[in-house]
Amino acid sequence: VEIPYNDNLKDAFKNGATTSRKVSMKKCVKVRCVDTGMVFDSVSEAARYAGVSKTAIYFCCQGKNATSGKLRWEYYKEKEVEE
Repeated sequence: VEIPYNDNLKDAFKNGATTSRKVSMKKCVKVRCVDTGMVFDSVSEAARYAGVSKTAIYFCCQGKNATSGKLRWEYYKEKEVEE
């Protein structure tokens, strides 16, 4: 019997996720460390790198805190390429 997963979950399992806990149903938001210039695919990834909580980075990106882990953070928007 096949369990009907939604498309996000199906794609995640195709890309290597083994359990639904590893899959976020929300679209990941990219963040950038202003001090290093590093871009992370998600707040979770940035939090692991900096050794701080996801909430601390969210607050920094929203302007509620100046820094998190002694680093400044912002939401990252990829620049559109003009042709």
